[in-house]
Amino acid sequence: LEKIGNNFYVQYKNKNFTFSNLQENIMGQETTSPFISFSKSNAYISYQTHLTKETLKLENMLANKLASKEKYENNLNECVDIFLRSLENQIRSRRHNERTLVSLVAENAKRGLFDKTIEEYPILLLPRNKRSFLSSPYYGGLIENYRIKMIEDAEEIKTIESKILNKDYSLFEHSSVIPFLLNRGRYDIVDKILEFIETINEKKMTALQLANILKLSIEYKNSYKETKDIEAITKSCEKALLEKLFAIDDLLYIYTRENIVDSLDTFNIAKILINYGNKIEDELLKKTGYLLFNSLYSFTQDPSFFPSSFNVKQDENKKEGLMANDALIIGADVLYNIFFPENTWYTHEKSLIINEENKNVFALTCTKDIRIKKASKDMIVFDFIFQAGQTHYVILQGVEKFSDIKIHDIHFRTDPHFETYNSSGYVYNQDTKTLYLKLKHRQEVESVELDFQ
Repeated sequence: LEKIGNNFYVQYKNKNFTFSNLQENIMGQETTSPFISFSKSNAYISYQTHLTKETLKLENMLANKLASKEKYENNLNECVDIFLRSLENQIRSRRHNERTLVSLVAENAKRGLFDKTIEEYPILLLPRNKRSFLSSPYYGGLIENYRIKMIEDAEEIKTIESKILNKDYSLFEHSSVIPFLLNRGRYDIVDKILEFIETINEKKMTALQLANILKLSIEYKNSYKETKDIEAITKSCEKALLEKLFAIDDLLYIYTRENIVDSLDTFNIAKILINYGNKIEDELLKKTGYLLFNSLYSFTQDPSFFPSSFNVKQDENKKEGLMANDALIIGADVLYNIFFPENTWYTHEKSLIINEENKNVFALTCTKDIRIKKASKDMIVFDFIFQAGQTHYVILQGVEKFSDIKIHDIHFRTDPHFETYNSSGYVYNQDTKTLYLKLKHRQEVESVELDFQ
């Protein structure tokens, strides 16, 4: 308690909130320091303080140049070169991991330098026990690494089911959960997720969980022609998410936990708001995403060494500020795929819904693009776009048994040693419906034809 004249008050931030309707003879009247006196007849005193929360004037903040697409793209263009140098330095100083290598190859492949990068940075830079499926589309090792990945995917599905059963909101921290499940034919779990969403309490969810529900709603609409109407829920999530925003001067941040700003969560939320705002044509959400991303990005001059989180602190004048947590630094190997998820040269999963007979086919690949050139009951032709003269490896999962396969318009036979030859090749596992492909491109676009007659 503090006192001005005969009025006692509680200070909150830079404002004073006075008491009203106090019982007589309870307040002491000493002038040296305010106090409350107690007696047998007045053994306790209670009060309620109503603090009117000031609403963040987002509309005013979005006039800031940091809330622009131009500034956002300038930041990305600036940091990609910084990331590239940092990734190279990580390898030279032997502080690299699999993500370092994959991020470096993916960025250079986008620049037309796949061949030089693969030659300069071979897979031998990684010990065998440090390799996973993430690097397989560039360097091979498909069959063993994908065997392990299928086990991990099955465990992931069990975890998702358990979280649905237990109404665990951490389910919504999984990225791209809808495509992941649909690619594996688990439509039943998608339905259960939608039922779970209908029961959520937005007030008890973190900012990342709320943002991922917005992302999930777009993924759901993209995958289903007839969709459940979850617009009321997404609107509630939008509102709850925006309530977690706060400003320091002209910069915008978000509480990812109580008095904490987590960097990875913030960048992910910003990217989701930008994409979600684009999809539903909401300029406010889109600009909020730009401002949120650019505000946090402006904290450092070297984004390849970014503090993992910030504590929200108040100084002696009750002014809020961010204190960086330097105990854990996030590097370019982690940030690259968050900042540039649209770079398809980075190992990714691509849904290839072809027809009723092959509706759960998806690719695990690093190719620039895969297109369905022809599709019928008797034949499917895939076009793979990659750098001419270079080799990459692809998983096509969910492929029904076929009678013939053509690569480069040539009939091929299966060979368990297909990865070791200096040519294209394949292996097919009928039990898991998995087609393992090695494609050595004679030209930028190569076709693979499957016949089912």
